[in-house]
Amino acid sequence: MNMLTNSTVYLVNNGEIQKSIRSMVGWSSAIHAKMAASAISYLVGGVFGVVGIIALVLNITVLLAMFKGKLFSNRHSPVYILSSQTLLVDTLMVICHLGYQCPSGMFQVLTVQPKILVVLNAIFMYCWYHNSLSHILIAMNRLFVIVLPSINLFTRPVTIAICAFQHALALLLAIAAQFLLPCC
Repeated sequence: MNMLTNSTVYLVNNGEIQKSIRSMVGWSSAIHAKMAASAISYLVGGVFGVVGIIALVLNITVLLAMFKGKLFSNRHSPVYILSSQTLLVDTLMVICHLGYQCPSGMFQVLTVQPKILVVLNAIFMYCWYHNSLSHILIAMNRLFVIVLPSINLFTRPVTIAICAFQHALALLLAIAAQFLLPCC
């Protein structure tokens, strides 16, 4: 699912990738700059929508189970705090995909205003940076819990502080990448 969403972000939002694909398959950019909706676009968009809805339901179910089971309390492993952050951000990303990329892919038109598209792209970048940092953080947690259990780094307060820092860093990186750094 992660690979599907990352690829979709590039295919839908990145003009350089789209131009490269058109040149790979021999399409003239003047002729195929805007594709008409077809049975294939409806099928792919529909499948993407179904997968997105399933992912949304599963993410929300797991988050509710963590909350209702009080798995964030002191007596449980901080890994629930770490994984809930990834699930929350994945839920945000799936909602954006369902609200924007799925209909845009199906109908082959821009379904939101350009200003909203800028915000959505920034949200996608935030989600991407957050999830990239999450992989590192969860790997570090497993290292300290399994290999180095004598070092009790991931206590509940430290884990919450690390997660807050992770959100702030992902937001800062997304803002820098989207608005500050010169790019495409």
